Amino acid sequence: MALGHRVKQAREQKGLSQGQLAEKTGMSQTAIHLLEKRDSESSKFLHELSIALDVSTEWLKTGYPSIKENSATYNVKLIDKELLEKRKDVPLLTWVSAGAWLNNQGSFTEGDAERWIPCPVAHSKMTFVLKVEGDSMTSPYPNDKSYPHGSLIYVDPERTITNGCRVVALLKNQQAYTFKRYVEDAGRKYLKPLNPTYESILITDDIEIIGVVIGAFID
Repeated sequence: MALGHRVKQAREQKGLSQGQLAEKTGMSQTAIHLLEKRDSESSKFLHELSIALDVSTEWLKTGYPSIKENSATYNVKLIDKELLEKRKDVPLLTWVSAGAWLNNQGSFTEGDAERWIPCPVAHSKMTFVLKVEGDSMTSPYPNDKSYPHGSLIYVDPERTITNGCRVVALLKNQQAYTFKRYVEDAGRKYLKPLNPTYESILITDDIEIIGVVIGAFID
């Protein structure tokens, strides 16, 4: 049994269509179809396939250990640095779990993310995705960038902060995160909403910017 057959076996066990697997891996549906149909022996998407199918690259390549044993152990596998550097997708986190990703990544598992999403722009391995809550970043002006409730924002903790960029910040005294525009004005720094009905926040020692928003889309 070759790689293509094992991919099909694991995909069907997960209840995924070829299209769904393609979306999770960044491959095209045609590529998935040909991989399975031709029973290919290799693929440059081994890491992506292993994540999407909850199996190890070793099982995909060799068939050992059995898929049942393999899935049971792989589901709780910790993310290692090599995998983070090779994968092109990033984790969709809740506003609560973002702290675990930033502060204790060594114990972060694949299942801690709601799902993994391809990132279409250059990004660091620490990049993650959040779902916008509320309307403070919804602009009433038609020509402005706007991030309505439910939008997904890509956050890169290693991106340089510049005046006017969008950021996610930790409000330490509230132990809560907020998404705002970073503004420097008259020697002071602020977190400003795009919605003028909300007030700006003066940045003090109790506020820490944890990442710059590098992209967004409506989910």
